[in-house]
Amino acid sequence: MREKSQQVQLVRRSNILSSPLVTGIALEKELGRIDRRIRRENDRTRAFTGELQRRNALTARRGKITSFVVDEGTGGLIAGFFEHTAHDSIFTDRGKLSSFAFEPMKGLEPWPAPFSRDKGVMIDIFRSAVYTTTITRSRTLIATTVGSNERPTISISQLAPVETTEPASAPDAIVTINLRPWQDTIWTTAYDLLSTSSTERVAIGISDGLHLLTLEDCGDLVLSPIVDPDSDVLAMDWLSQNVLAAGLRNSKVLLWDARSRGIVTRFHHGTPVCNLRRAGSEFSVLTAGFSDNLALYDLRMNRDVVQPTETHGRRKRQALRQSSAQPVLRFPGYANKHSYPLGFEVSLELGLVAAADDAGSIRTMSLNDAKRVRLGDMGSPMFCKESASEDTSPPDLVNCIRFTEDERGQISMLASQGPKILQYVW
Repeated sequence: MREKSQQVQLVRRSNILSSPLVTGIALEKELGRIDRRIRRENDRTRAFTGELQRRNALTARRGKITSFVVDEGTGGLIAGFFEHTAHDSIFTDRGKLSSFAFEPMKGLEPWPAPFSRDKGVMIDIFRSAVYTTTITRSRTLIATTVGSNERPTISISQLAPVETTEPASAPDAIVTINLRPWQDTIWTTAYDLLSTSSTERVAIGISDGLHLLTLEDCGDLVLSPIVDPDSDVLAMDWLSQNVLAAGLRNSKVLLWDARSRGIVTRFHHGTPVCNLRRAGSEFSVLTAGFSDNLALYDLRMNRDVVQPTETHGRRKRQALRQSSAQPVLRFPGYANKHSYPLGFEVSLELGLVAAADDAGSIRTMSLNDAKRVRLGDMGSPMFCKESASEDTSPPDLVNCIRFTEDERGQISMLASQGPKILQYVW
């Protein structure tokens, strides 16, 4: 009997095989190959980031760039602004939507010149800051304002066809409709880029609500409510063409299925969720929150934990424990105490996470092992700050980060900071 027990122990596999996280990689883990694969991917990421160099791609004449999007069809760029102006001792807030000419870097010379100011082409003016900008496959530009002096706005414009636009020029846009359906603040939007349907969908997160804007192929617009989660919806992303993940101020992460129109609280992040991204598959969610809390979750592993709870009598009942879920990875290099909105983006091709912090800098980390990644000859990953000067005012925050790829397959990173858009290229 003892010999039989020893034989069983010799062939017993690691407990890691019982975890759904290791689906597809369990054999590699047992053979010791998974560590080599991660090291190989990290070496590729560091080789890319180690050669990155920065240039000033665009400097606007006035205002701070709060959001931007690159028109992949023409190479132009559309930016949303926030301006705080004073006239006769009266302070007013204003938002602006403008398009700019933009072209890939040629050599290492800044373009345009470092001290030039680009006015751009005005598309629309609002009474509050533009928080989100999106271009759909049908070349529809959707921008939203946060709302302050008046109701927040959903601005819908039609971009000119690619065939009639010069390369690297400012895209032409005609505003077709401005919607102001709510008093509540519009915090975030998420375009369903994964869908293959001709009908396009944009999820809109507001204070105490989640809504869906549908653009039919016939040109009709439908704005419908999804759920009232009793908390601000601050971050969203589509995990698949039918499943939307939403992060809330109360730390919950919700999943909504477009087929059944059902919604469920999937897990608790532990702190208010300020950014959320799909991380490679429909089961992986990268969630950023306040109090320096950035973590990667696998939805197949997270579920409500049941524990016994005492009642007023002697009997006990089973109750759900409202605690934060256990992540697959935690990112100790992430830093954001309480700032919102901050730029946040993931490049699956590079295995790289780029996250703005609350000190006006960008921190880059490996998506594979959560370690910090050094960027080029900037020395520190906190590289957005200008050189030291006598100016003691707080630095401008990085409100938006985008990864782009040109026709040659060259990946670059764009980041907005104050009136500038900085480009980091290899």
